[in-house]
Amino acid sequence: MSHEDKQEQTNEATDTGAKEDAQANTSNDNSQPQYTQAEFDRAVTAASQKIEAKLNERLELEKAEEERKRLEEAGKHEELYSQTKTELEKLREDNKRKEFELSARRLLNEKGLGDHADVLMDGINDTTVLLNRADRFIDSVNKAVEMGVQKRLDTGTKKVPTNTATNSTTLKDMTAEQWAEHKKARGLSR
Repeated sequence: MSHEDKQEQTNEATDTGAKEDAQANTSNDNSQPQYTQAEFDRAVTAASQKIEAKLNERLELEKAEEERKRLEEAGKHEELYSQTKTELEKLREDNKRKEFELSARRLLNEKGLGDHADVLMDGINDTTVLLNRADRFIDSVNKAVEMGVQKRLDTGTKKVPTNTATNSTTLKDMTAEQWAEHKKARGLSR
């Protein structure tokens, strides 16, 4: 057999093997799930975003490390320590303020003063002081209402019946006991 005959047999064997591989791949393709281009694009986009996020995170860490090394090499590691300590203190103060604001808003909501929280919390960082301020606010509002009602009673303007269905007593005609009962029924006194 000549060299050319051997070459032809090898080529035929290769062609036969390639056809068998193509048929095997075709049968395997049918058993594997098919994806749409949109699904493929979403998967690629999600993967690239994850990779990009990890890369950005790594770059930030490398930048911070380079900055730290640069400062250390320049003999400014104390400055770095001071900067880090200052940043940490600031973060702690911010966290403490946020925790106070959350608890203060909850307490003011319980007292029915949620709408006035920003004004009542202004300049305060202690819940005891805040609760005292809220109580003084409630007292001043109650006193203002009581003074307004008393003024109307004294001047005789704006007669308001307490309960028209059972009795026709007006605020002007009320006795001190009836007035106290009226305030209690409407939640005007403690």
